[in-house]
Amino acid sequence: MTDRQLKYLVTLAEEGNMTAAAQKLFISQPSLSGLLSSVEAELETELFNRSTSPMTLTPAGERYVEAARKILSIKREMENQIHDLSGRRKSTLHVGCGTQLSAILYPRILPDFLRDCPQTKLKLVEDHFRGLCAQFERGELDLIMANRRMESPVAESALLYREEITLAAPASARLKASAVPGHGYPVADAGQLASLPFILVKAGQNLRRDIDRFFQEYQITPQIILETNNWETCYRMVEQNIGYTIIPYVPFFHLEAEKQIRRYSLPGLWYRDIRIYWHRQPEPSKALLHFIKLCRQAFSGVPLGPAPPSC
Repeated sequence: MTDRQLKYLVTLAEEGNMTAAAQKLFISQPSLSGLLSSVEAELETELFNRSTSPMTLTPAGERYVEAARKILSIKREMENQIHDLSGRRKSTLHVGCGTQLSAILYPRILPDFLRDCPQTKLKLVEDHFRGLCAQFERGELDLIMANRRMESPVAESALLYREEITLAAPASARLKASAVPGHGYPVADAGQLASLPFILVKAGQNLRRDIDRFFQEYQITPQIILETNNWETCYRMVEQNIGYTIIPYVPFFHLEAEKQIRRYSLPGLWYRDIRIYWHRQPEPSKALLHFIKLCRQAFSGVPLGPAPPSC
């Protein structure tokens, strides 16, 4: 089995469609179909159920793809370690992050990494949290940055910072609020929120799940006038006095001039931990260790934020 065969059939398993996989691999569909037939003939067993849509793996195919992912991951780790030992450091670091979070994290980390490790190729993957976790478990990602906790026996992690999820209001707003220890802003009275017009990120995003949980906990039926995929859009709409939104407070983000909005904390304690996760291994590559170091340095001066609730 060659690396090409392993990679191509793993991609086919992920796409579940011959045409989509061929396009992703930049090869023709007949070439991919021929490769699959060749591997199946060599193994004398079918790996894919071609009669289903999308294509599914047979029991033998599941074993093959699982082993293929492990082989490709081990090979990449081995090559990185050999490059470290030889001093050439020509390695590839696969980093995953959510789309919204990457706009905040990458500009603080990548410039220094690219300067310090010019021989290391970065492959950046942006996906939702479940997708990142699945790729991490398969060994396709060396490191992920996320605002959700990942439980994995193969992962080590470090906390970068803790961000409070806050209510952003137009600068002219004057909501009933009171100071509460542990919060960064006056805590808005929950009873008045049902009457406010809200611009929120769309359902399905992790932030929206937190927002919905907050509304459910306080039995609030929000007046949602607009939904968008981008919470920066939510912020800009608040600046224009269109309505209110609920977004994290990120103390170093470029939006945080805060001249056109007023911040309030939410009742209760709502926050997100931003963490990095990497594979636990006896000898991590120098590139991976340096990336982790830069992450910690980039956020060392950022206040940790509110403490998690006590048990």
